Amino acid sequence: MAWKEIKCHADKEGITIFQPDDSHSPHAICYNKTVFLKEQKISNIFLLFSKLFILITLLISGVFIMVVKNLAEISSYQRRYEFFHSMGMKQKEQKKNLSFEICSVGNIALGTGICLALLYVMTYLHWYDAMGEKISTTFWSYWLKLVGIYIIIQIVVQKLFVRYVNKRI
Repeated sequence: MAWKEIKCHADKEGITIFQPDDSHSPHAICYNKTVFLKEQKISNIFLLFSKLFILITLLISGVFIMVVKNLAEISSYQRRYEFFHSMGMKQKEQKKNLSFEICSVGNIALGTGICLALLYVMTYLHWYDAMGEKISTTFWSYWLKLVGIYIIIQIVVQKLFVRYVNKRI
């Protein structure tokens, strides 16, 4: 019945190319809006989770790199700590210096991550502007929350490494 209505409309409007696919079946032109919207939602969820998977993978690999780097350099930190001690540097200043050295690599990675996040958002904003649409406040809130969580995790991991190295020295 729907096919007859669609065919009647196509004849009335003068649409000559009517079959959407090679099967030329009458039901091929009928689409269910809820199925399409459900597939769009699933597609968006897949894109979101693939980006989250990449973010989490990069975060975990960055943590492992920091672990390997700090474990490999513990003897170097011990020698530096002893040198600072023999030069008369106070223990608080020594820990502050070693903390700065340990966190410097993580801070470079954190800065790069924030720059890339800003670049991603600017690209996303440009893409939406080209389509003539505005980015919703929901997107901005989720984006800011993700960036905030990423920054907090990086800072916490750095502080844990500083404590670990200070205890080992």
